[in-house]
Amino acid sequence: MRLFQKIVIFALIFYCLIAISVYFAENWKSSSKSSSPLTKIIDPSTAIDSIRGYAKETIVLTPTLEQPFKSENFVPPISSYGLQVKPNNQSSVIEAGNVLPVNIEKHGSKYSFFSIDPISKNKILFAFGDVNINVSKDIDMHDQVIHQDGSFTFLEYVPNYKNRSLDLQLKRITGQGQVLWVWNSNKHISTEHVVREPEIKSLKKKLRDIRRSYSNSILELFGSDIFQFLTNIYIPFPNRTIQLLDNQVGLLDHIHANSIEYLNDEKYILVSARHLDTLFIIEVKTGSIIWSLGGPYSTFTKNRVIGDPRGGFSHQHDARVFKNKLYLFDNANMQLGLPSRAVVYTFDMKNPNNCKFLFEYIEPYNRRRLSMGSVQPLDDDRVLIGWGGVPLGPDRQNTSVGASIVNMKNNRAEWQLDFKPSWTSYRARGY
Repeated sequence: MRLFQKIVIFALIFYCLIAISVYFAENWKSSSKSSSPLTKIIDPSTAIDSIRGYAKETIVLTPTLEQPFKSENFVPPISSYGLQVKPNNQSSVIEAGNVLPVNIEKHGSKYSFFSIDPISKNKILFAFGDVNINVSKDIDMHDQVIHQDGSFTFLEYVPNYKNRSLDLQLKRITGQGQVLWVWNSNKHISTEHVVREPEIKSLKKKLRDIRRSYSNSILELFGSDIFQFLTNIYIPFPNRTIQLLDNQVGLLDHIHANSIEYLNDEKYILVSARHLDTLFIIEVKTGSIIWSLGGPYSTFTKNRVIGDPRGGFSHQHDARVFKNKLYLFDNANMQLGLPSRAVVYTFDMKNPNNCKFLFEYIEPYNRRRLSMGSVQPLDDDRVLIGWGGVPLGPDRQNTSVGASIVNMKNNRAEWQLDFKPSWTSYRARGY
């Protein structure tokens, strides 16, 4: 056997050992016999600690039990299900079929939801009512727009091996998968503007780094075509599968968009770019970025909010415009010592430097929620806040707020749902 063949075989064996190590690191202390919506009906009280106050709306959430070694691709290790809370605070489960839902929204009598394929636990699915939409392998679960003509706009994170980056792609398609419009960030946004968080060192992180370094070596040796073919090979394990190679190979996720909203009769799209600490607006017709607003750590834009006591937002989620007001969830990842919050600004589409601070509501337990989160204006005075992820550490052992409806006139919560320890929901929506 030639020396080169021996080296390749040895390298593959070494890599398999790394893949197995990552698998056990992610699933350590996670029971393989844990309850799942695939095996029995979930009681809503499994996740809910308490509900206080009154909401006029029906609230929809997607509770997920987070574990210390949760997979980075959002695979719920224990259970995830749709939860509906009615104005009388009665809760019920939303049936999602034989899938693990991650983000559920309601549209009239129909639900839409992103979910994880329970067999591969890597493939993302999207359904609207009884219809499964044909989405690409690069689809992202953060948000979508369902248009009145029956088409859909999705977010995609597309590997760019030449630039070693994950580019943002917005794609509008029909229900049959026909592409109507595409926008790619490659010509508009540089990787140099990423806002980096301090890295947390851990054994799992070190194992992932080894895996990515190895995958990068394979990419350099064989080229992008063969590498992309190899990324479609999976190793089966109990409860999930592991990709033979890491298809991100250390690709820089420099944008990480997490919400999109069309403005002005769908002539423009507002995008929340978490890893740029920036909101920006794209003109659909030309594809140009015509407007941007950043937080204090943003280098993508010099435009800043006037009068915000924090100087702006950090690693935000879910930017929405309602009656000339701009709403967003400020995770505050870069602002050490400060809790997360919902924040409202005035909105001037002609000049972002005219946007002014109006209102903030601090996380009720004064905690930072480093991931997920949402805001939804319900009317002129009331806003629904979904508080997102619970960080690692002592907070995982404590009750956490899942969602609040806040009256901006008096800065008080009219309604609040608390989760039991370790339960979270990506987003809250009211109907």
